[in-house]
Formats: sequence, structure tokens, C-alpha cells
Amino acid sequence: MKQQFFAAVIYSVFLFFAMACRTEVPYDISDFEKIPVLNALFEDGKSVGAHLSFSDKMGNDTLTSINQAVVLMLCNGIMVDTLVHTHDGMYVSDSVVSAGNTYKLLAIVEGYDTLRATQTIPFPCKIVNAEFIPLVQKNEDGHLAGFRITIATQPGKIGYFRFYIAARDYRYVGDSLELGYFPINAHGSANDPAFIAEGVPCNVVSNAGVVNDSTFTVQLDFQQGRYYNTYRLYSIYCLTVTKEFYEYERSSYIYNESRYPEFSFGGVSPYNLYSNVEGGYGAFLSFSSHNTDTIPVSNHMSSFAPF
Repeated sequence: MKQQFFAAVIYSVFLFFAMACRTEVPYDISDFEKIPVLNALFEDGKSVGAHLSFSDKMGNDTLTSINQAVVLMLCNGIMVDTLVHTHDGMYVSDSVVSAGNTYKLLAIVEGYDTLRATQTIPFPCKIVNAEFIPLVQKNEDGHLAGFRITIATQPGKIGYFRFYIAARDYRYVGDSLELGYFPINAHGSANDPAFIAEGVPCNVVSNAGVVNDSTFTVQLDFQQGRYYNTYRLYSIYCLTVTKEFYEYERSSYIYNESRYPEFSFGGVSPYNLYSNVEGGYGAFLSFSSHNTDTIPVSNHMSSFAPF
């Protein structure tokens, strides 16, 4: 279940950054210089991969992968592995990374400065309580339900988090219909003080407002049917992310919002995506995760009377 769940997360980050680096530069720049782009997302306890491509201007339909680079990985200052190219700019390793360690990627591309990026994988914060809220608010499409989620945190330390709700459902995976736990479209509650303080509705959040507490509580809401709960079995995920992950998610939301109408046609200034790669563009991000066991809920039919 977790492999399917996080594969979608990792793929979306790689795909978005690759596409964004092609569309960030205005279309009418004829002498645009291509710059190497390094993207990587490390998860505690998993093997690793990185992607290399060239940035490009708007209007180009294909992504130019870098397939002849040398990608080195250091752990706490010691060289531990050379990533192997597989296809289309993807470089992988069987090395498993761990929370608390600092990893550095060096990407050597002929004719360009060496790309450098560093991440210290955070330790996971455990979910200590997840309370189902059957009725948050009624609306024209049915009703909002939610979960109030509490995690254990270290007093005095600012943490950065992204929360997901996964529901048991049938989904197509490739060409086959499979039953499993899949992320649903949940969002920070409109009345949640932590999400309100963020000011950017992109589902990453910090505990800065309660940094001295030993717990941190947020509420996520999601759409349900008019008379019933769409889903009956849930699992809650807390991703403890780095500050770089947090900054990237915020910048990508603002970047997308500023693209419409297309900023290449004037009148709208593009917002730069966050990058922590020296010598080029891209993002090297990391996270650890903790999830609950299955949480069953009942339909509470009497709560969803017509309105």
C-alpha cells in the first residue's frame, strides 16, 4: 500500500519540476541558455533516485534528459555510492537512506559546473490520535467530513509536515482495477488556525505557532456524499518534511497560481520556483512518514438529512 501511495507522490514532484523548469522562462527569449536541472526526493528507509534534465524555454514540447552524467552520493561527508543511469535522465541506487543522516548529491555534467545539493532526512513524528468528524459542514454536493489529527512533536523545535488521508477504494493502476488505500482530495480545514496562519493553501504546514508544545493538531476536511460517507475505511499519513520541501511546495502553489493567464503574454510576472541546487536548478527534498492502522467509520445516516 505504501509503495503505491508514495510512488504517486514522488512521480508528481519529478514531473512537476521538470515541466516547470521548461515553462519558467518567457517564450520570446531567443538566446536562452540551457541549465542542468537536478531533482531528487529521498524517503527514510527507501532506496534512492535522481533525475537530470536541461531547463528550456516555453513552447518546447519535449524534455531534454541528461543521460551521460556522473551522479555521486555522500552520507555525512563520506562518499557511499555512484548512482546508475537507467533511462530518460533517471539515476538510481540500491542504497537505503535513513533519518538523521545528511546526504549530498554531486552531479557532474560535461561542460557545466558541478551541481550540488544537500538534505538531512528528518525523523518521523508519530500520529498519536486521529478523530473522525462525520459532519463538518453541509453543502450543495453533500457534506464535508474530516479528521482531527494529532502528532507528537519535540518542544522548542519547528517542524514541517504534510498530511494525507488515504481511503480504501477501487482505482485503476495501469490497466488493472485494484482495491487498496489511495489518497483522497483532502485539504486543510478553513477554520484550522495552523493552516490559516500559513496563508498559502497547499497542505504543507508548520507547528511554529505552538512550537513549545509536545503535540501538534490539525484538521483536514474532504467532500462526502449527500446522504452517506463515500468511504468507510481510512488510513492517515503524516509526512515529516524538511524546510526545503516545505518551501518548494509553497512556491510551486504560488507559481501555478501566477501562470494563469499565461505570464508569457505579459501583465503577469512569473514567480520563481524554490531551488536548493547549487550550480543549476532543481530541488533535492526529503521526508519520513508515519501512518495509522485502518480506521473504520460508520455512515451516520441520520446526520445527513436533506437540507
